[in-house]
Amino acid sequence: MGCTVSACVKLCKGDQEPDEEETIRTSEDFHGLRLHFYRIRQQESPTLIPILRPAFVITFFYLLFCIFVAVGVVLIIHSGQIVSLEDVRYDNVDSCNVGDTSDGTTNNCQVEIEVTETLKAPFYVYYGLTNFHQNHRRYVSSRNSLQLAGEEQTDEQLSSCDPIVFFPNGTEIIPCGLTAWSRFNDTFTFCKDTGCQDQINWTDQGIAWESDEDVAFQPGPWTDAQNELINSPDFIVWMRLASFDTFTKLYRIVNEDLAPGTYFMDIGSNYPVSGYDGTKFIAITETSWFGTRKTSLGIIYLAMCGCLFVIATALLLRHLIKPRRLAYEDLNLVKEYLVKTVDMGDEEEKQKALSQRNHSVNI
Repeated sequence: MGCTVSACVKLCKGDQEPDEEETIRTSEDFHGLRLHFYRIRQQESPTLIPILRPAFVITFFYLLFCIFVAVGVVLIIHSGQIVSLEDVRYDNVDSCNVGDTSDGTTNNCQVEIEVTETLKAPFYVYYGLTNFHQNHRRYVSSRNSLQLAGEEQTDEQLSSCDPIVFFPNGTEIIPCGLTAWSRFNDTFTFCKDTGCQDQINWTDQGIAWESDEDVAFQPGPWTDAQNELINSPDFIVWMRLASFDTFTKLYRIVNEDLAPGTYFMDIGSNYPVSGYDGTKFIAITETSWFGTRKTSLGIIYLAMCGCLFVIATALLLRHLIKPRRLAYEDLNLVKEYLVKTVDMGDEEEKQKALSQRNHSVNI
């Protein structure tokens, strides 16, 4: 069994045995995992240091360019095939305007929906709000997730719902918090005629996330009306907060094709928006494998293509006009560099020794 230099030195100094690392290194069963972990600890594991040659880098940029072109073209083509109707604003209709605050009275109104192309099932009906900041910190934190999940909470635990926690008579508000208390409560009926005798069938099944319906929003030891509200898909969709002040939320899914023509949306308007300079609108659209109609996403990919092409072409011209010689491909150059480095090191040592000798003489 061999012994490393450091271990032998320790033994010569009177130590009884090498330390643990020396024992592991010199032991006969030094193999497998023990070798692997020892190399990791001693930073002796094999490493890969790739040398990025110009040909590889230029080819890589051109390959990215081709990929981004393909993705951008596909996105633009598919986005153009999605039928999306223009948003229909309705808060500016006199009969739909509920004013700055709601007194509990429903304002019934009707707006026309112009369908210019066939909407293929399933397509989706959204309601939208502008200038409504669901991402405000106070608004986001004003809720109690355990209460929404069906667990009864103490008064102290309900403090997260501040300032909407109790009614004036001291009764607990269920569900509590600003988010739940400000839920959207306009209602819609999609019709084929002005009298709304022939309604278009739609469903609220599937508008909310399954994880929310199965876990986050569950009935608790409360009244049937309160449990029904917490479990309703519309309430669950509203509680899934938006990131920006202008947003849409899924209201219903239509599972039948809709031919071009004029349709009507009967609205029960209850939600006030003029008090904070907001607006309300309806959006109807189809979806694809990448979501709703988004030509901007394809344009972004094509813009990146332009940047990649410019960079790759610039690198190619630079390499063709003034190529850089790679020293490591010529062994003579490597040897010459190493000799210079060693000689330089020797000269430095000579100068250092000379300066030390002169210093000693002066003393």
